[in-house]
Amino acid sequence: MYPHSGQLVSITAIKVPVDNSKSNNSFSKSLLENKELLDNLLQKQ
Repeated sequence: MYPHSGQLVSITAIKVPVDNSKSNNSFSKSLLENKELLDNLLQKQ
């Protein structure tokens, strides 16, 4: 799909504080939502 998406997610996830699980969950959720939006955009092209 996207050659660098896996790396990007891994690098970004490292920056999230591990002890704050609540914000970590919402961060992961927003990442998923962004990926879905990106998928939809790419499918329309």
